[in-house]
Amino acid sequence: MDHLALEAPSTRHSWVLVCVALLAASSVLSAPASETPRPALLLLGESDRLAGVLPFRSDMLGRWCWSGAWLYPVGDPHSLTGQPETRYVVSRGIELRPDGSVAHQGVDLSNRRAGGRVRAAASGVVVCAEEDTASRYGVHVVLAHRLEDGAIAYSVYAHLVPGSLHAHRGEMVAAGWTLGSVGRSGNASSAHLHFEVRVAGDPRDRWEKARVVDPLRFVRARLPAPRPPEKAALLEWAECAALIDSAARGDEVLERGAWWRMVARAARHDLAELPSGDEELCRALAARRLLARELQESDAPVTVRELERDLKKIKRAGLRVPAYPAAAALAPVPSRAPRSRRTSMAAATNPFPEAVTEGDAESRKQPITVAEACLALAGLAAGHRSPSSTPR
Repeated sequence: MDHLALEAPSTRHSWVLVCVALLAASSVLSAPASETPRPALLLLGESDRLAGVLPFRSDMLGRWCWSGAWLYPVGDPHSLTGQPETRYVVSRGIELRPDGSVAHQGVDLSNRRAGGRVRAAASGVVVCAEEDTASRYGVHVVLAHRLEDGAIAYSVYAHLVPGSLHAHRGEMVAAGWTLGSVGRSGNASSAHLHFEVRVAGDPRDRWEKARVVDPLRFVRARLPAPRPPEKAALLEWAECAALIDSAARGDEVLERGAWWRMVARAARHDLAELPSGDEELCRALAARRLLARELQESDAPVTVRELERDLKKIKRAGLRVPAYPAAAALAPVPSRAPRSRRTSMAAATNPFPEAVTEGDAESRKQPITVAEACLALAGLAAGHRSPSSTPR
């Protein structure tokens, strides 16, 4: 098991007990999220608290963004073995007791210095942001994440520098956003980040009771896919928001079924879980006025015209996706500018022209690529003001 440390047993009998405990706990620590029970978010009512901490309000279901790809919380967001100036090492891993219980519930990441930037490993909602320097965790932040398979996970960032918090309870944050700085508050003898990932059972239970998993293995299995430099930032933003998966290519034509999934993850609505079938999803979104009511072929390409039509509906409903960090660079396109295959990607960021010329009518029948759809949603998110919509 990665990064696992065990206390040395004193007898052969205790060593056998440790081995048995290790085998039993290994499934608990490393089981994929897909093998875990899927908590029903609909169990949460107005009188309940998410993670046992955050009061659950009726609008939270619509505002809570999905978590797709994950990043490392310190140093290089894509690697723990990067350049020396950004490298963090594991100074302490998960530790098990002979009875199989977890003694140290996360990993300690250190570069022997305080003050390093701590980022959100994935998009989610802040359930806890505490400045309590006397607690075991010290200054710490806990995020709750909606995973793509319907499960809920928590990420924990502890021993931060007092006064460095950039998160507030109930706030929606995006993957990569700054939460605080590496410190040594609480029960810490040196500067480091204590990082945990836990998978929830009942979302009403305290987050400390959720099942511990190996956080580095969890993140490593969900890192964003490497992509061409010219589209890497945009597609990584979309993957972290669960709009696309790791296999999606920016230059491939976008099919309606994939677009409906993007709409379901980008727009605000009351669906706690998404239907698995394309037709069922289309009907559910149409019932919420996010798609046209007529059922269409899910494997047909999305056209510029369809994209414009659906973006208008999404804009009215509101967005749950975080703002794209480079959204300021998305320049509007003149409404009467001639459209071509080369300019359609930029045109998608301004999908509401006041007038359409005859030449535009033909170009609006052209199919849209995955990158163009991502850019259109990024442009829409840039103009939509919502809690935590300013990148940090």
